[in-house]
Amino acid sequence: MKNYLRNILWLSSFLFVLSCHPGQYYQLKKSKAESVLPLSPIFEEITKAQVYRASMKFKDFDMGGQLVFRQMEPNVFRIVLMSEIGIKFLDMELRPKERIIHQVNDQLNRPIVLNLFEKDFRLLLMNDLDSYKTSYKKNEEFPIIYKLRKLGKGKRFYFNQIKDSRLSKIEKASKFGNKKVRIQFEDYENDIPRKVTIQHFTIPLQLTLDKVKRKK
Repeated sequence: MKNYLRNILWLSSFLFVLSCHPGQYYQLKKSKAESVLPLSPIFEEITKAQVYRASMKFKDFDMGGQLVFRQMEPNVFRIVLMSEIGIKFLDMELRPKERIIHQVNDQLNRPIVLNLFEKDFRLLLMNDLDSYKTSYKKNEEFPIIYKLRKLGKGKRFYFNQIKDSRLSKIEKASKFGNKKVRIQFEDYENDIPRKVTIQHFTIPLQLTLDKVKRKK
């Protein structure tokens, strides 16, 4: 665990290094806004706790556990990362403009690690959409692509398939259009993805979430 965190800290210090060549998103075409439904968070109206089996991979290091999150009120989420036997690593509350740490172990209690988790969870839970300016794009594969932009915060792209009106993936890019993070949603059940993969492209980090079935 200590070696894993040390590697994260070392490589995360290079997140600000970005290449300046045009990214893949410059090839997207404009789409008419009046033909597109508003972008809605996947977990917007889900008040029950969502439990996922979490697998984190960094280079050759693997760590397993559980990720539990619950919407406490509109745009407010409580997120708990714990071991497989229930020991809490992190208990975080995310509000649109505020982060509250209720509990964190010593090994994770570092600003660069907490900021990394916060950015990934905000991207997944989509609880800060109102602070971004939205435009609409498309390509041959995805007829609806929401492009969100905020000054100094880079860009986000939300890829939607018309046939089921569900998000297929979210991609976060630098201001130059270079991909930094991708969140892939798969195997929806009752409008909730059973599998979520968070892949980083600036550091060798991947988090895979598999939904735990509730016992009836």
